[in-house]
Amino acid sequence: MNPALVQGIATALIVAASAQAQIRGTYFGTAAPPATIDGYTLETPTDLRPPYALANDAPIGGGRETEFDRTLSVRRIGVGWPSWSHGYDDEVYATAPTDTQVVLGFPEGEVGAIVLYVQPMAAGTHGFEIEAQSADGDIDVLGTLINPITGAKGFAFSTTGADSITSVRITNTDGLATGFAVGEFRSAPVKSRCMDWTYSSFDGTGQILNVPITVNESCRLFKITDLQRAGDRFRVRFRKGGDVVRTITTSAPTRTGDYMGMDYDAAYEDPRWSSGAVMLDPGNYMMQISPIEAPFGAGRVGYSLDVAHPCGYGKCPADFNGNGVIDLFDFLGFQNAFDAQQDCADIDGDGELTVFDFLAFQNLFDSGC
Repeated sequence: MNPALVQGIATALIVAASAQAQIRGTYFGTAAPPATIDGYTLETPTDLRPPYALANDAPIGGGRETEFDRTLSVRRIGVGWPSWSHGYDDEVYATAPTDTQVVLGFPEGEVGAIVLYVQPMAAGTHGFEIEAQSADGDIDVLGTLINPITGAKGFAFSTTGADSITSVRITNTDGLATGFAVGEFRSAPVKSRCMDWTYSSFDGTGQILNVPITVNESCRLFKITDLQRAGDRFRVRFRKGGDVVRTITTSAPTRTGDYMGMDYDAAYEDPRWSSGAVMLDPGNYMMQISPIEAPFGAGRVGYSLDVAHPCGYGKCPADFNGNGVIDLFDFLGFQNAFDAQQDCADIDGDGELTVFDFLAFQNLFDSGC
């Protein structure tokens, strides 16, 4: 048994994320898959082939398909495959009893998120590693133990930005060929390519940076962050036709002088660096960035446009409508989403919309961003 699997026995889950974290793995255990994950809405496939048909590919939802690196056999729970988990009773795809591995391939640029479940063929507890790779070469690995008596276990992988998942490798790590089934696929397309992170340099608080940006229906989440040395803070005005239609001020940095370099996402997520986000309406803007704190004089500021969250989250879920301010309108936005039965109103993440989601949102609101 390899060292990674020993660790998996102790923790029930191994997560080996890439350093840049452009691809993220999620483990479901035997629970049913969610409707959404990491801002992706998952789509369910239909496979009309009969049980025991040979398959070199399979639908994964939304008209997308995966290609197998070997021939598998179509099975249906109760017809060729005895059991699964959480009540699923549709198609799965079985390897030969001598197989210890199968690779699922996806066309580059198509799949932004993928869900799959795995169950071994032989009785007993077996170790599995599920490794996903993105088009940019990022890798994430999830590993756990699976026993067919307790049921199939689920895994998901999603990418950030406009990156896509190109393959998922499923490996039985026991070293014994027992065969297994993979199935219950769900998938979502890649996110629209928005404006990637870029930066502008400034010389101090007296300078105003004018940057034109175009916002479309998909790419409405504007993000901004201090870069390099922590301590700078900014005010951003968005002008349309000469009129200021929106103004935001970035967060107060919790430290001054720490150095990170040009890692945009890391700086945006780290409270030591000032940052902010706001949802913008589609249109053309002249963005005016004014440094209001610049303890070191010169510096750099990074900004981007990203795909909007279904409920409009800005920098944090408490900013439910994504307008850059936490106020009564966020409560109203949450209540509207709850009444409309939107998945993103499931604040406590239990898969149901209940009074506990109101309490969870209250806690988010009290905590701020």
